[in-house]
Amino acid sequence: MSHRGGVGTKEIMETESEAAESTGEFETALQTLVLESFAGGAEVCGTWKVTSESSLVPEWQIEIERVDDGTVPGKTTFLDE
Repeated sequence: MSHRGGVGTKEIMETESEAAESTGEFETALQTLVLESFAGGAEVCGTWKVTSESSLVPEWQIEIERVDDGTVPGKTTFLDE
């Protein structure tokens, strides 16, 4: 049986599972942010920079592009269903 740097298979699987769960939570939060912002009339499309005052945290550049066929109006305010 081989170990990666002293880490067992069980620990690797738990770490991968935790990462997948965290990624899923991130995707859900991002989707909610984009949809609620669009519904509220925010200009969602564009390039956004996310920075931190900490040198230990990377900076991020996020590009949001609308990809629908144009049938959804751009400046519509949606009501909660």
